[in-house]
Amino acid sequence: MCGRYHFELIKGSKIEQEAKKALQGFKTGDVCPGDRALLITEHDRNHIGLSTKKWGIEASGLVINARIETLKERKMFKAHYDKRCVVVANGFYEWKEQNRYYIDTPSSYIYLAAFFNDRDEFVIITKESGTRLAKIHPRSPLIMDEELMLRYLFKGEYRSMDEEKLKIKGDAMISLF
Repeated sequence: MCGRYHFELIKGSKIEQEAKKALQGFKTGDVCPGDRALLITEHDRNHIGLSTKKWGIEASGLVINARIETLKERKMFKAHYDKRCVVVANGFYEWKEQNRYYIDTPSSYIYLAAFFNDRDEFVIITKESGTRLAKIHPRSPLIMDEELMLRYLFKGEYRSMDEEKLKIKGDAMISLF
């Protein structure tokens, strides 16, 4: 996944209502590494809430993504991969050569699996792209709908939604189907 996604509060949504009540200082519009972002986190066993954290873990540079295949083995992630959170986005960007593609769903938000560390920094979990997205980029975020997001937060499985549900808009015309 390339390093940018888009987030706008949707009027009347539960996320908008909760974010306006208690939170400030998170980025809207195009969110880039280093920005403070709005996240969904587990607050106790049966409740979720919103928080803000910085996108990227400071290492010998800013690490913004974690491969699901090596998540539990990498030293910098081992102690934190069970501190799950979810990035709320309207869509995300991928680039192929000089062409930018925007990926979203017909529903209001998409949810990207992530985890955070003790310094309030987070990374987005990526996986090998499925057939449709692989035509643009070999990796993509672990994308979830609301049901999968809740399972993930409450320590369920790491599963991505069916790519057939994604809409892909690009600057260039290539066949994605």
